[in-house]
Amino acid sequence: MTQRARKFRSLEDRLLQLYSTWQKTHQLQLAVACLKLLTQLMELNPHYSFRHPFDRAF
Repeated sequence: MTQRARKFRSLEDRLLQLYSTWQKTHQLQLAVACLKLLTQLMELNPHYSFRHPFDRAF
């Protein structure tokens, strides 16, 4: 796995973790953090579909 793929995977895992926590608490700062991570992920791979990771996690 390349360094870029590892970075993407770690960001994806962090996004899922933050989203899960946000679902429980609905804290604004978690929502902002989720959006920042989502922005970073979309900059790395704009055509990526998050459907499969979210289906797997939730």
